Formats: sequence, C-alpha cells, structure tokens
Amino acid sequence: MKIREITLCELNERGCRALLRELGPAGMAQYLRQYRRGKGDYTRDRHLWLDKLSHDEVWASVMRRQEEAKAKLKTTKRRRPKSA
Repeated sequence: MKIREITLCELNERGCRALLRELGPAGMAQYLRQYRRGKGDYTRDRHLWLDKLSHDEVWASVMRRQEEAKAKLKTTKRRRPKSA
C-alpha cells in the first residue's frame, strides 16, 4: 500500500465524513463539541495563578471540593421521591 500525503483540508473532510458515517449527525456534533481550540497560552496562564499557591493550598482546595461534591450528592439523594 502506497502512502500519500493529504492536505489538512482533505484530512478534515475525510474525518468528518467518517464521523458522520459512524456516529450519525447528532453523534458527530457531540464528538466535535468536545474539541474546541482554545485561546491564549494555557501553560503561561496556569503558571500565573498556580505559582502563587503552595502544594498544601492546592491539595486543600481539591479536598474541599470533593467534600462539597459528596455533600451535594447526599442532599440530592435524600430529595428523590420514593417510587410507589
């Protein structure tokens, strides 16, 4: 099998056709929404805010968010009406 280079435009077109064929219109749209090109320099921006925090502060924030999520889940479970 001979491999030939294709343009980015052709690659994009073939990829979209394959997604459409395999996933259908709704699945293709859902898949493509996952991958959006961002703006700016994420690495630089991340350092601007993360470098100000210690490892302990980051860890405490992660643990606090996990506890908040657990509490919210417990509250949600209690509010569900029982099926008869």
